[in-house]
Amino acid sequence: MAKKKKNMEQDSGTPDAASPKKKKKVFKILLIVVLISLTLSGLGAGGVYYLMTRTPPIAKSTLTPEALSFLEKQLPELYSGYALLDQEMVMTDNEMIRIAKIGETFPEQQKIADTEYKIWETSMKALQKGQADFEKEIQVFFVSYQVNPETGKTLMDEKKDTLKQNLDGLLAASKPLTDKLREIEAKKPMPQRILDQLSKGKP
Repeated sequence: MAKKKKNMEQDSGTPDAASPKKKKKVFKILLIVVLISLTLSGLGAGGVYYLMTRTPPIAKSTLTPEALSFLEKQLPELYSGYALLDQEMVMTDNEMIRIAKIGETFPEQQKIADTEYKIWETSMKALQKGQADFEKEIQVFFVSYQVNPETGKTLMDEKKDTLKQNLDGLLAASKPLTDKLREIEAKKPMPQRILDQLSKGKP
């Protein structure tokens, strides 16, 4: 009887002794899962933020990679304006392609598409001319600096303000059109905007 009572005490004591350990193990597992989830969420949010805010690479530049790197290093403010000009050109070009496709789809209404297309085409020509003039000056800066850094630096100091004003003027003329596209983009659901950025390669 005493032996049976002892066995009963041991049997009844085992679950009570194991329970705290088991609970502690489950808690650790849950904690690890939560931490992993938070980490992945943070990485995901960071990735989305980067994708939506990053400056896309300059797509329509005719400058050599060396000249482009020189511009970014020596004249960062002009580089930023040049990057914005490139974005305007990309958006304008994409809109022209979109309008042209609509005209092809509805040939009987081609005049409607043509009228809108010409508005964007006029803006694009102005942007292209402005870009060509700007790049010509940057090439002069680049070569002058390679030949004689002091002379090149003096030349940049003399002309950089004028070039900045020219870029600002081009952007001011283009934005009334492209801002309409930005408004449409901003109204799209976030998942759709992310997919659009991925399809463009933005980031």
